[in-house]
Amino acid sequence: MHSSTHKQDRPVFGTTTNPVLRAHARHILQPTASSLWSTASSLQPRTHRPSGPHGTLRMRAPRVLALLTAGWLITLHAWSQVDSVAVRAAALGKITAGDIREGATELVIALRDWPEGTASIDAAVPTAHLLLFDLEYLMDDAIRRAFVDQVMKPDQEPADDLMLAGLYLNLDSGLSVGEFRTVGQKLQALTNSPKPWVRALALALLASPYYFRDSNIAENARTELVKQFPDLELTRAVLRAPLYISRKKITADSAAVSSAMAADSLLSARRNDPVAATVQQTLDKLATNRVDEGVRILVDAVKNGPDAHTRFGCLYMLEEFAAAGRKTAVKEAASVLANSSLESGDATYARIQLLRMAAGENDKAQLRNWCETLLAQEDLGTAYTRNMYEDLIKEVSKAAEELVRLEDSPAAIAALEGLAAKFPNSVVAAQAQARGGELRKMQKASNETTWETEFFGELSDNSASEQ
Repeated sequence: MHSSTHKQDRPVFGTTTNPVLRAHARHILQPTASSLWSTASSLQPRTHRPSGPHGTLRMRAPRVLALLTAGWLITLHAWSQVDSVAVRAAALGKITAGDIREGATELVIALRDWPEGTASIDAAVPTAHLLLFDLEYLMDDAIRRAFVDQVMKPDQEPADDLMLAGLYLNLDSGLSVGEFRTVGQKLQALTNSPKPWVRALALALLASPYYFRDSNIAENARTELVKQFPDLELTRAVLRAPLYISRKKITADSAAVSSAMAADSLLSARRNDPVAATVQQTLDKLATNRVDEGVRILVDAVKNGPDAHTRFGCLYMLEEFAAAGRKTAVKEAASVLANSSLESGDATYARIQLLRMAAGENDKAQLRNWCETLLAQEDLGTAYTRNMYEDLIKEVSKAAEELVRLEDSPAAIAALEGLAAKFPNSVVAAQAQARGGELRKMQKASNETTWETEFFGELSDNSASEQ
């Protein structure tokens, strides 16, 4: 039985529509296929969906699993005790300076040497995610192939196996049953890894209602994740994933969302989950047609939430009410976070929300404002269901096209140049620069046409007056 998964709600490792990357993923995993353990006959590929580019740049839809904040101490080859935030920041610094290979290398080394304790698991997630972002979005095929061949060690390093499995799962179409089964087997083997963070992330991927929703694998992995790692933010994110997937129904069929929550034994058993509890309070109000009161519960939770994860979850659910006549309330909540000095995932997503709303309202000034704000933000933070870096690329690209439509090509070009400058020497930069170059040519041609029209129009006017 398929669960309904909206195209914008996808797991942490996402999907790719790039045929070169699809072919390369097969290439790098094929040598390891023969060494995999027992066949998982119940593994089946998810329903294939048409793939294609989204926006000017080639984008994949955002993910469902959490990108979690970091703060635990780790030990690396070249460093003594260094906290994971600093490790990630150092790698991000290399990446945004244009050294995408060196940044990825630092992340690979860090993940291989991640500490064994469960306390460090949540900190591993954003580090792993940044590595995959680098591999998937920033490297071209030649750099990626050389990096995997020269740096990564499949079947030797569990961390590398997990990252390659994540890359393989990014195939959005064309996965055969055998290939899908292979990656599922790889993940199942990694759930027995001596490294707790590898076990936890492998379980989280197997628990995804998007990848493995056609079998009992997802539910078994979800149950095992709760059993082994009950107190992780990662576990809370996995438990909330079906709730986030159902958010599209909250305004049209709130009773269905409420029933689904009640039927979810793992989520309903954790009554102290702040996002689920807040959503349930909202649903109770909606059930008695007190929509404004229900929306206000979510707004207040966003404005006063105790942590970035709770605020993001409530904002994510609240977003659906913008299209149901409550845009003012959504803006109120998002503006509190967006106008703060926070660089956490909830604040970044609030800025992205306001960027989208500006596009819908044809507000050129706010389109420019939020593009500039997001591009100037050093670290975009992490969030449960979204890859903030992916969202940045996609939304700034779309905003640039909106600015073109609104006849503000200079602002569109500035946004694309800012995007290219944020990720220099990357595929993203090349695509942004190419589109910016097209717009410059169009602008130049338009200016010349305008000059000729005005010049010859003036001559015509003078000739008429002389007669």
